[in-house]
Amino acid sequence: MRVVQVVSVVSFLVALTSSVIAQEWTEHTLGGTEPRYVYAADVDGDGDMDVAYGSHTQRSINWLENVDGQGTEWADHKLNTQFNLPYVTSIGVFDYDSDGDQDIYFSRDSTYSIFVYRNVGGEDSLNWEYAVIMGWPGQYIQNLTHFDIDADGDLDFVAAVKGENYFPWWENVNGDGSDWDESNSIQGEFGGGYDITFGDYNLDGAIDAAGTTYSPSGMAWFYHVGESSFADHPVADLDNAFGIDTGDFNGDGRPDLVVSTRGTDGKVLWYENQPSGDYNYLAWTTHEVFNLSEHADYTFFDVVTLDYDLDGDPDVASVDIDGFLRLHENELGNGTSWPSGHIAAGYVNMRDIQVVDMNGDGAPDLLTAGEFNGINWYENPYENTVEEDDNTETALPESMHLVSVYPNPFNPTATVTVNVAQAGKLTLTVYNQLGQQVQQVVDTVVQPGIQQFTIDGHNLATGVYLLRANINGQISEQNIVLMK
Repeated sequence: MRVVQVVSVVSFLVALTSSVIAQEWTEHTLGGTEPRYVYAADVDGDGDMDVAYGSHTQRSINWLENVDGQGTEWADHKLNTQFNLPYVTSIGVFDYDSDGDQDIYFSRDSTYSIFVYRNVGGEDSLNWEYAVIMGWPGQYIQNLTHFDIDADGDLDFVAAVKGENYFPWWENVNGDGSDWDESNSIQGEFGGGYDITFGDYNLDGAIDAAGTTYSPSGMAWFYHVGESSFADHPVADLDNAFGIDTGDFNGDGRPDLVVSTRGTDGKVLWYENQPSGDYNYLAWTTHEVFNLSEHADYTFFDVVTLDYDLDGDPDVASVDIDGFLRLHENELGNGTSWPSGHIAAGYVNMRDIQVVDMNGDGAPDLLTAGEFNGINWYENPYENTVEEDDNTETALPESMHLVSVYPNPFNPTATVTVNVAQAGKLTLTVYNQLGQQVQQVVDTVVQPGIQQFTIDGHNLATGVYLLRANINGQISEQNIVLMK
């Protein structure tokens, strides 16, 4: 576990730029044959990031091995050597059978199914077993992800499905991938789903969901009202809503939503989450991040949240059909100003984007896939440097309190800031939703003032956790969300 402690007032020194951010990012080409969807993970368990992808023309599932560990040399491994697959519609990586190594799962066109290549190890090279977890002919899965949606400590599958009025999810009943309950779903009044994200939007301690839909086209959030039950609440009617992600864009502690739209009015919008006095209902205010109306095709494919400039607030990255990978800086930290710049251009049909630290330097990088340009990752030039300011005095609080956890949601690390009134033994502890302790972040004597520590979620499952700070009998708590 990595713990970083700062025992005096700190100022983060970050070299900020606005629209010229494009000049600073370094592009690294991984290869890949007409990939549409990618997912970065340590597939071979050697401590660095590899990449799994689905090839559009080869009709295959492949993984790219990070040979040198720095993301500059790659070896391509094709898994389905004996047969071709229908077109892949999404791909992901996690240890679905709980045997200690990473497996690759995917969905494909023309079938409502989940498929897995199970990693069974090997001395010189990895061996894989192909399996169909569940499936039947019908509408195909548009997007498939893994998340601990029932907060029982293991990962489940959640999907957005074309032509259905629900987001189905499959419960990992035994936690080891041997039994899946496919009777669960997040119901709504729509004709199909595109994308889905998660967060505790009403701050009641339970995980909720939000998704983009069509027929009617728009966006909705789904209030978690029971162990496996969700209530549908529309957020907005949009022209071809597509990608969606979660982030606190105005710094008020409430998870907001960012969405991309396709069609003749392509935009990136963020929706401010405002309380309404009822857990069941929230008020959402629309804010524009970027508008493609002056460009040719007006179509965005994907959108993600990241703090790319490491200034403590969430920014946004987007990709569009013309192959522009753009960064949108949350300039003032309150969601009111969004200077934008592109770090890649001309990669037609760039579809997928993932936020991941590819080179292990602690800064979020970007991984993309496009049918005509292969797989690329873009190295983030920003560095988070901590400098002590000996000339600054801090007003001490009357009691200890958690100042912030950022980012929240986080993946896989977050910085915890605590303001301590009196010297004493401080413990920071993470609990799951069953009340079980899953991580001791710190247990040490601290002095009065601002203290900072790092939560490392590498060994935790995606889900909602409780962070508790305790010093001299004073307790402060906050819900945190890990999203892998």
